[in-house]
Order: sequence, then C-alpha cells, then structure tokens
Amino acid sequence: LPHRNLPETQTPDNKAQLKFGILPNPARDNFQVVYQGVTPNEAVTIEIYELNGRLLQRRKYTTISEGPQSIQFSSQDFFSDQVYLIRLKTADTASVRKLVISR
Repeated sequence: LPHRNLPETQTPDNKAQLKFGILPNPARDNFQVVYQGVTPNEAVTIEIYELNGRLLQRRKYTTISEGPQSIQFSSQDFFSDQVYLIRLKTADTASVRKLVISR
C-alpha cells in the first residue's frame, strides 16, 4: 500500500480500522486526505476547521472500493498560512488530524 504509514484510529472493540492522514503536511498548494479501512458504499464526511472551531468546509463522499482512498484539496482557494484541523467521520468513528499550510 502506498499509504501504509497512516495513523490508525481505534474502534470501541479496540480493533484498528480507520487509517487517515494528510499528504503532504505541511502543504503549500494542494494536499490530499488519504484514508483506508472504510467499506465500499460507506459514507465519509471530511470537515476542515480553523483552530478557533470555525468550520470552513464540509465535503461528503461515498467510498467506492476497498483499499486506500484519496481526496484532493487546493489550499489556494481559501487557506492562509496557519494550522487547521481536518476531521474525517464515518457512521462508526471520527478522527482529527492537524494540517499546516505554509507557503
């Protein structure tokens, strides 16, 4: 797997299921949210927050196949140089990672 070093999120029964990361991080122009461990046809929501809690963007996706998934974002649209929080949610779990934008 090209993204085998993604951090894992533990489920309530302590099985590692969701792996989620941001590449590259820090990012300049574009970045990807990469995840795996989500079953096909499962809904995934990605939310981008400022550190003060203000929601900047929410995107909903349906996972098409098993294995690693990658969603592209452009930091040039509205991101200034700072730290953001990226939250990935499924029906069973949610996980948060920090994203640094540095141009």
